[in-house]
Amino acid sequence: MKFFKFSFLAILLVAITSCNNGNQKMMELIPDNAGTIISINPAKVIDHTGVKVDDNGKVELPGSLANMIGESDKKEIDDAVQKLTKSGIDLSSNLFVYILNENVYGNPPMYVLATTKDASATQALVEKELGETFKNEGDIIVAGKGDYFIAIKDDIVMMGQNVKDAVADAKVAFEAKENSIANNSDIASVLNEDQDINVYINYDAALKMAQAASSEVAFISGFLSGIKGCGYNVDLSDNKVTVKGRSFVDENADIIKLLNEVKGDASNSFMEYMPQDANILVSISIKGEKLADFQSIKPFLEAQSGSPMFGNANLTELVKSLNGPIAVGVSTGTNVRDFKPENLKGCMVITTNKPAEWKAFLDAIQKLGGMIPYQITTEAKSDFVLVKFGAQTNFALNCNNDKAKSVFSNNYIGVCVDAQNNGQVLHLESGAESIKEGSGVFYILKADGEEMPFAEYPAFFDSLK
Repeated sequence: MKFFKFSFLAILLVAITSCNNGNQKMMELIPDNAGTIISINPAKVIDHTGVKVDDNGKVELPGSLANMIGESDKKEIDDAVQKLTKSGIDLSSNLFVYILNENVYGNPPMYVLATTKDASATQALVEKELGETFKNEGDIIVAGKGDYFIAIKDDIVMMGQNVKDAVADAKVAFEAKENSIANNSDIASVLNEDQDINVYINYDAALKMAQAASSEVAFISGFLSGIKGCGYNVDLSDNKVTVKGRSFVDENADIIKLLNEVKGDASNSFMEYMPQDANILVSISIKGEKLADFQSIKPFLEAQSGSPMFGNANLTELVKSLNGPIAVGVSTGTNVRDFKPENLKGCMVITTNKPAEWKAFLDAIQKLGGMIPYQITTEAKSDFVLVKFGAQTNFALNCNNDKAKSVFSNNYIGVCVDAQNNGQVLHLESGAESIKEGSGVFYILKADGEEMPFAEYPAFFDSLK
């Protein structure tokens, strides 16, 4: 607990900072087979969330966030920050966090990297606050025991958790890496972005390790073997959480070729068949011809085709007939807090060149559902099937949500959510225009239509209880 409290308070130290060359040095210590790597720009995060530290080391927490901190906790934070201002810790470069691909069923080793302008001052603070004494171990000094350590070498401070041996692990962690993330162009391109938070998830390394764990894991790893990793860049400016995502793939991998062939065209045409007041909308556009031949699902489709349980439908042909958006729109009512099941209503649209066959299949599936607490009607249109559900199904259609229309017109996969509470609206939208690129944004609008500062978020979520 002390270890993580020290890390948290270190982040709070920064008020106004600028970048230095510490990033490169830290990246050279992180192996490129790490499972997850995160870089954090504390200056940006603190600036965008409204936390301030005055000249006397007093922390000013904005908005409702301040109301959630008791006086004793506030004094503890102030005291700690005042000490940290004299610690030598330099957070003008990014903080790095990385997790190794070990202990797949347990707690994998996790590391935090930062820089210091005064190693002696940092050492003194750690020894005083954590009650651990540093020992010389070659060219590094190490404090810690059991499953954690804090080590310093030159101007780099490293903290490790869930390690097997504090001293031995610290030595290995500070060794020069033949293959570091600094030399991996994919990972470096993500982590070097000038954003508040950057994240790289290393699927390639994780899946290679997991292949021997079990037959189920081996199957999944084979399915995803063409995806090397995913990167996410998070911007917290303007009281919004804006995320840009990238996938790094092997273009020659069979799964990647399949995904490109299965990906349908972006379209928002289904919006006119969604509930007029729909506030949750999800869509994925599919070309079913190649999907039906995919070896992981083809045997199931062939085995279940003609089954009376599924209305004697030819499942293979049904999947092949998909040629556009499969979309669901739901209205939950006005206030999220006041939601009642009887207020829910929704629609599903399946784009297909076999609408009659799909209707028969869905009608058969409906009979298997038993006592469903909603009315369900299925209509076969010219090139799609419309399924309506709710306490009653004669509600108005044609959702005229401009934000949602923009999401679905540009992305073959999309999500748009608007959750209202007392005049305030939580908005989430996300989409992918290709298998390699996507983006999303999250924010809360106040009753006057302005974006809510992050500091007021706790009060909003507390009002939902």
